[in-house]
Order: sequence, then structure tokens, then C-alpha cells
Amino acid sequence: MDLDKSTSTSASLKKLQEEGALPGRGTMEREPGGLNGETVERRVGQVVISGPSTASNVPVPLCKKGAAEREAVINALPLTDIIGPLVDHQAAASLKEDIAKEASDVAAAAVTTSGSNVPRRGRMFSSVLRNRRKMPTPSASDASPPPPRRQRLVTLAFHRAARVKAAQDGSGGNSSASPAVASTDVVVVPRSREATPSGPVGDLAPARGPPADVLTWEELQVEMGRLLQAGARGIVREIAEARAAAASSVNKRADKLAHDLTEVREDLQKMKELVAGNERQWQGLKNRMSELENNLSEIRGSLWVTYTGLHQLVGECGVKTTIPANPDEFSLTASLAELATAMEAIPSKHAARILHGLSSLKDPTRPYQL
Repeated sequence: MDLDKSTSTSASLKKLQEEGALPGRGTMEREPGGLNGETVERRVGQVVISGPSTASNVPVPLCKKGAAEREAVINALPLTDIIGPLVDHQAAASLKEDIAKEASDVAAAAVTTSGSNVPRRGRMFSSVLRNRRKMPTPSASDASPPPPRRQRLVTLAFHRAARVKAAQDGSGGNSSASPAVASTDVVVVPRSREATPSGPVGDLAPARGPPADVLTWEELQVEMGRLLQAGARGIVREIAEARAAAASSVNKRADKLAHDLTEVREDLQKMKELVAGNERQWQGLKNRMSELENNLSEIRGSLWVTYTGLHQLVGECGVKTTIPANPDEFSLTASLAELATAMEAIPSKHAARILHGLSSLKDPTRPYQL
């Protein structure tokens, strides 16, 4: 765009701002995305007269477009949010220089241009369009507060210079400053997603001081530090709670393991006692078996003695029996039974012999036989 051919005046600027084509003072806001000069110039060139035009190719001015179309065109320009230490000082400085140059060109053109050649519609500045967003413009007499909106801090540079300049303008020391130059001073203001009302161009000359709810850079740093500290304390508290929960879980697990180990030790002790009792019982059984074997040996010996005596007695009585070669308790018992049977027959045989002997004594012819 050629600034030397600009024929805009303060009146045209004021009218453009009243119609909503230009944003009011103090509404400039940078959005994420960065600025692309070629894209901005191409989009602005579609709606702004960039040089002497003929009646055949005069584009439709932005102020004559519909509100929705005009808002879409202006809002399509990329802006950048700059917060805290990320303020783009070079962009702000170049913005001041561009606006100052355009304002001086406008003043020179207004002086040298005749009244018949003054256009009714002014040209919009590319630097303003590049760094500003259109917002609804209420009347200058509307003193009602803006509607409630969500507070969002948009931090821009030069807030201290804005306060000093506002104080100077309030005292009349900077009354000769151009509206365009005065409009470059911005401060930290709360913003919302809704449209922020701005005043007409006439409000640009007397610069105002920052509102009561404006946060300074130091206050913003303090607030950010407080938020960071609160977040850090919350994280530390969560870590401590997690550690306490983990320690409690570990302690419970350790207690359970210790209890289980105690029970296992008790069971092992009981098993040892049972084994010792079984060993004692086995030793007692062995002792009892040894005693029984000794008793059996004694019984076997007594049986052998008894059997031998009976065998001799039976032999004397005339009963023939045999002694087993390897006698045991069973064979001895069987032999004793045979001897007992044989001995039962001895008295009857002996009585028969006695009767036979008596009869022989009566009859001397019959010999006595035993």
C-alpha cells in the first residue's frame, strides 16, 4: 500500500470507527499464530483501496459491507497473544513507527488537498488492521459498564509508558499528540471471548489511565508465583499422600507376612513335638517287643524242660515218643498234647496189670507178668 497517496482525514477515521470498521482505543489484542505480512497485505488489499482507482475497479469499502462479513474479514487476520516475558517489543515499536508515519501523511494530505477532492470514505491503515481486531463501538455517551465477561489477562508491553503518558495527557502536557500515536499505548487489561466495547476516535486523543482492575507486571508475576507455589504444594501433598499410602500398604503387607511366619513357626513346632512323641512311642514299642521276646524265650525254655520231664516219665511208663530235632513253641505244644493223651492211658493199663497180677496169685499155675 502506498501511504503517500492517502487522502484520509481525522473525520474519515472517526466515521470509520463509529461505523465499526476500525477498533477503538485500548482494544488491541494479539492472538496465537504470528503475523504473515504477505497474507495480511493480500487480505487487506481485497477490501481496501491501495491507490488511485477508476470507477470500473473500485472495490466495495469495508464500511459498506455487512456486519457479519466485515467482522469475518477483520477477525480472519492472525493476531498473537503475548503473555509475560514473551512480549514482542519489536512488533510494538514498528507499530508505533508505522502509525506515526501514516498519521503524518494524513495530516499533510489534509492540508494540501482541496475540499472538493477529499474522499468521503477514508482508507484503512494496514498497520492498524494488521495488529487490531474489530469490536462493536458504543456511543461516547454510553457510560454503562461492560457486560460480565470471563477475565483473561492479555499482557502487552509499555504499560509503564502508558501510565506516564496517561498522566501527561490528563494534565494537558501532550495535547498535540496525534490520535494514531496515542492509540499505540496499551496496558494489561482483562479480556473475554465476547466483544469488548471501545470508544470513538475522539476518545483516542485524551489518553486514559489504566482501569482499577488492571494488573501490573509485578502483580502478575506475584500472582503467577502464587499459582505456581500452590500447584507445587498440591503436587508435594499428592506425592506425600501417595508415599504414605504406599508405606501403609507395605506395612500392612509386612505385618501380614510376619503373622503368617509366626503361624508357620508354631505349626513347625507342633510338628516337631508330634515327631518327638512318635519317636517316644516307637521306642516304647521296641522296648515292649524286647520284653515280649524275653518272655517268649522264658516260656519256650520252661516248655522244653516240662516236655523233657514228661518224655522221660512217659518212657518209664512204657510209652514211646520222639523228641523234635528243632523244637519250637508249636512243636513242643503238639508233643505235650500227645504226651498228655498217652499219660491218660497209663492208669488204665496199670490197673489192668494189677488185676492180672492178683489173679495170678490166686492161680499159681499162671505166671505173673507185668
